[in-house]
Amino acid sequence: MLKFVKQQMTQLAEAGARDFEAQMVRRLSEQLPSVAGMNGAELLGKIKAGIERAAAHHITSEKDVSRFLELAAVLGEQFDVDPKLTWAAELLAKANPKTATEVMDRLCEEAAAQDAGDGETSAAQTKPAPAADEEFSNRAKVGDPIGRCPRAIARRLYMFSS
Repeated sequence: MLKFVKQQMTQLAEAGARDFEAQMVRRLSEQLPSVAGMNGAELLGKIKAGIERAAAHHITSEKDVSRFLELAAVLGEQFDVDPKLTWAAELLAKANPKTATEVMDRLCEEAAAQDAGDGETSAAQTKPAPAADEEFSNRAKVGDPIGRCPRAIARRLYMFSS
C-alpha cells in the first residue's frame, strides 16, 4: 500500500492548483476577448484572486470555480461585491458547500438573462459554451491532489487485490 507523508500531499495539492491555474489561463485567453490582451502573469494573478474569492463563497469544485472565473472575466473582477450587480451578491450569499453548484447554475442563468435584457452586444454574449462540463470535474476541488477513481478502474483494482 502506498503511503504519502503530509509534505508530499502538500506538494501534490500545489501542483494540482498550478495545473488548474494554467488551464484557466489558457482557457480564458483563448475564449474571452476581454482578457486576450492581458499578459500571462497579470491574468494568473487575477485567476488566483478569483479562486480565493470563489472559496470565500464556498465555491471550490473545479467546474464551479471555472464558471466563477469566467463570470468574473465577463462581468468584472469584483462582480460578487459590485453594487450594480446586487443580484450576484444575493445569489452568492446563499451558497454553502452543499448548494454551491446550484448557486453557480443560477448565477450563470441570471447573468445570461441580464445580458439578454440589455439589448446590446456585450462581453457576456461572447462567453464560451460551458465546456467546463467536459474539462473540469464537479467532484474535485481546486488543488485537490487525490481524485476518485473511475468505476471501471476501481473494479479492476478490486479484482486484482482479491
